[in-house]
Amino acid sequence: MVRTEEEKKQEQLEKLKKRIMEYIFWGIFLPMGIILRLFHLGSLSLWYDECASIELSKLVDWKGSFLSPLLNNEPPINPLLTFFWGKILDTVRFWERYSVWDDFAWRLLPCFWSILTIIVFYQVAKRMLDRPFTILVATFFFVISPFQIYYAQELRIYSFYVLLNLLSLLFLLRILSNNLWKDWLGLGGTFVLLMYSHYFSVWSIFVTNIFLLILMGLGRRDLFRKWFWTNFIAGILVLPALYLAWYFHEIVSNIRYVWYPNPTIKTGLITWKNFFAGYTPNSSVYWSLFILSLLLFLWGLWSYRRQPENGLYVFLMSLLPIFANVFFWGARHFSFYEHRLFIFSGVVALFAVAQGIHGIRFYPTRFLILIMFGLLTAMCLKDYYQLKLHPKEMHRLGVYDKVDFRSSANWIRKNYQEGDIVIYPSHFMVPTMRHYLEGYPQCRVGMSAIDVQVHIDTFGNATLLAYHGLLPVPIEQVAKKYQRLWFLETHGLTFEYKPHTEPLRKYLDENWQRVDVVSYWGLSITLYQRKS
Repeated sequence: MVRTEEEKKQEQLEKLKKRIMEYIFWGIFLPMGIILRLFHLGSLSLWYDECASIELSKLVDWKGSFLSPLLNNEPPINPLLTFFWGKILDTVRFWERYSVWDDFAWRLLPCFWSILTIIVFYQVAKRMLDRPFTILVATFFFVISPFQIYYAQELRIYSFYVLLNLLSLLFLLRILSNNLWKDWLGLGGTFVLLMYSHYFSVWSIFVTNIFLLILMGLGRRDLFRKWFWTNFIAGILVLPALYLAWYFHEIVSNIRYVWYPNPTIKTGLITWKNFFAGYTPNSSVYWSLFILSLLLFLWGLWSYRRQPENGLYVFLMSLLPIFANVFFWGARHFSFYEHRLFIFSGVVALFAVAQGIHGIRFYPTRFLILIMFGLLTAMCLKDYYQLKLHPKEMHRLGVYDKVDFRSSANWIRKNYQEGDIVIYPSHFMVPTMRHYLEGYPQCRVGMSAIDVQVHIDTFGNATLLAYHGLLPVPIEQVAKKYQRLWFLETHGLTFEYKPHTEPLRKYLDENWQRVDVVSYWGLSITLYQRKS
């Protein structure tokens, strides 16, 4: 078939557009994403969740202690990754331990996964979207996302979790095109890795299978045999992970005191807002982003009618996990709903948002919206780098200030004397202070044995709590053995329960003498000396 000159020109134009798209991604977007994820990477102290990762990595041994639900309530991949990363740092460390550069080095692990995820997202976007402009828009939004950057700079599993989910989506898209066994093997492999990375991945696996079942019901019967065997084999391989998830669920079911308020439809909408605005307290900014992103998402879903398979996947993965969990946890006495659990739903939603922008036919309006989106996001990023979190708990479930434990520990280390002990009222301080004050006497304190039972009823798994030193020791029992007490107390958007802290401080003020008080970001230290 002889092509016309017009067709040749059109083909050359398409090749030029794709070449420009590649230049923009590799020359602008990827470096931008790397800079945003490295910026301020070590400026904040490691906080509870991050030091919990380091603490759990110490369970990695030939006995498989990290697999025991009595000692570890998390899936095993995060402790494993943190363990091997810690070994690498111990080998190459030429900087001071517990310094800014040390925290920077620890956080390079999640940062690396997030940078790698940018590349995978770009490859997925080229399959989910059909035009260079739309592909670049979606990738740009992912690169500058405050929500993604937040978890790229936290020593937890979430950036790796996003990477695995995007790889599973890439294999899924290849399956829909070619239906080859190697891609089914890749999809099954990511299912297995996901379950051993985070128990919440049952939702992304569930939605993926619902999507495939719908396609098979609509005529793609050629997928059934490979789909069945992939899930059968993956199901056998994840049985240990399912047992661990069930064990954790049983612990949660017996918890007497709630952690978070029960979610409502409003909570689900806040989750959506966080996908684009992060945890900024700036209401005018996040309201603007919420309305803009939601309108573009809905318009993008409508624009997906020419790619119904992709549109169906985006719709299911973006919304079903959020609102199914709102219903599930909203009906129970105990809620485990956290915004970060739905981080992959926020990634998938970007495809529809980008499609929505492309659906705007009037070019000046399209570019005006792009500029507005970028400026609003930049304001959210500024709040993140300046340590500003939304003051209301429902907007940041499970997220708190990253208190300056590093400076506090350095000050204690410089002024420490034999016969001293560091004490604190919150279990959230235990792994953090153990990390920064490794080898120094310290413990969590309470007023009486009643505090121990209250903590067990709040978190369950008494064996795990005792093993990791999370249970409080009565203050009078500790005070008998030491000459000076370093009492740490957090303030601000932190995790300390004042009715627990105030009786301790009252006891210390009545029975001990204050020697010094020093304050750092989100934390104060009072040095007490035994009265003569």
